[in-house]
Amino acid sequence: MDDDERLIYKGDKGFVQGVLEVGGVKIPERFAHTVIMRREVKPTRIGNANWFSRRDIEELRSRKQPGIYRVPTAAGE
Repeated sequence: MDDDERLIYKGDKGFVQGVLEVGGVKIPERFAHTVIMRREVKPTRIGNANWFSRRDIEELRSRKQPGIYRVPTAAGE
């Protein structure tokens, strides 16, 4: 098993710690909970706990929309 695939981060607090170690960014625990609940990152379930690996955290993509955002115009205008 690769070191990046070992399940070492448990739950929301572990996810916050992993993001800090992997990306060097401090995020609030509520944000981590929201990301996990929306399944933007898929945890490994063992018992009643969510476990994450370094690879899971690295694969989390930015939620920023690429390109220029333009509001669509109404058909009648």
